[in-house]
Amino acid sequence: MLRNDALSALSIAEVTGGSYIRVNVLTHAMVTDQGIIEGCSYELSRLKARLGSSVSVMADVMVKHAFPLGDGMDISTVAKDTARRSGADVLVVSGTGTGFPIDPEDAERVRKAVPGVPLASGSGISPGTISELRDLLDIFIVGTWIKKEEKVENPVDPGKVEEIASLLVKRRKG
Repeated sequence: MLRNDALSALSIAEVTGGSYIRVNVLTHAMVTDQGIIEGCSYELSRLKARLGSSVSVMADVMVKHAFPLGDGMDISTVAKDTARRSGADVLVVSGTGTGFPIDPEDAERVRKAVPGVPLASGSGISPGTISELRDLLDIFIVGTWIKKEEKVENPVDPGKVEEIASLLVKRRKG
């Protein structure tokens, strides 16, 4: 389901009791190394309605490893369309690729474009970036940094999980 099979993701979440799915391209179209990926908000909203689903949709804004197809697709416009027109419950802001940090200005532009919509990280979270993004993001998705040697294909390093978790817990309390 990775790389935009939102209908399968929603179906699996429904039968397994999942609470959310992540959709890379909910609205507009993006050019990727796998080809053009088109938004699927219409099909997803119809399936959610047919199923009576309460599964939340986390949708990327300007998904990593991709470029928008067409002119005038700035991050604020895409954020507004993804939240308001396409019904995303949470917006995901990423760097340009796996493990690449989020530009705080991008996160701020998204926050201003759609105040009140929860924002999640989609890449580049590490102890060094948490402090920079703590006031801009509501949800921190951590992947590459917790892997041994920060390589996606390596296993998770339990010590790194403890380190990053302690920083995130401090964020909640403080």
